[in-house]
Amino acid sequence: MKYLIHSLLRTDLVVSLSRFGFALLVLSCCFATTAAEAQTTEILSEKHLEFRGISLGQPRDAFADSLRTKGYEITTPQHPTSSSSVWMKGRYDSFHCLLELSASGDTQLVDSVTVWFQDVNNPVGNYRVLRGFYTRRYGQPVADNFYNIAELGYASPEEQLASDSYATLFSLDGGTVTMRLRYDPKKKAYKYSLLFVDHQSTEKAAEQISDNSNHIDEEW
Repeated sequence: MKYLIHSLLRTDLVVSLSRFGFALLVLSCCFATTAAEAQTTEILSEKHLEFRGISLGQPRDAFADSLRTKGYEITTPQHPTSSSSVWMKGRYDSFHCLLELSASGDTQLVDSVTVWFQDVNNPVGNYRVLRGFYTRRYGQPVADNFYNIAELGYASPEEQLASDSYATLFSLDGGTVTMRLRYDPKKKAYKYSLLFVDHQSTEKAAEQISDNSNHIDEEW
C-alpha cells in the first residue's frame, strides 16, 4: 500500500488533483486493500484438511465418490466401530486398510477420516518407522506418547499397550493427524490407526449442536 501511495506522489497526476480529490483517491485505495486483505484472511480461515488430496468438509457421499477415483471401494467390515460411518477399503501408504468416513450433526459434512491399517507385521517395531515417516511428512509432532516398552519391565508389549497406547499428534493447516497403536485384549489384536480431523467441520457441528440445545431449552 505504501508503495502505491509513493508512486502516486511521484506522478504529474497529483499536481492536477485537488487536495480533496487526492484524499479520496488514497482512501479508495485503502478501502480496496483492506477489503482484499479481509477476503484473503477469510479464505485462509476456511481452509480444510485434506486426505489424499481431497478436501474434508464436503458432503460424505461426494467425498466417497472422490475416493472411488483413487481405487477405494465401499465395504462393510465385520466389526465396525460405528454403524453410522461410511466404510471403504483400499491401500494407504502401501498398507491394506479400511477407511472410516465420519460426519457430525445434520450437516453430513465429513469431519474426520480414520485409516485403520490391516495386517501390519511387527506393529510395535513399525510404529517407530511410521512415526519417523509421518514426522518427515507433517513436521515435528505437537504431542507424542511414544516410549521404550522394554525399559518399563512389562512382560509383553500387549500388556502395556492395552493400558497406555502409543499416540503421536501432528498439527496441520486446517486440522490434526493422530497416529495411534493400542492393543485390544478382548479381540486379542492390535489396533493401528491414523486419524484426520478437520477443524472447520467439527466447529460447525459443535455450533449446530449448541444451537439445537438452545432451541430445546427455549421450548422447555
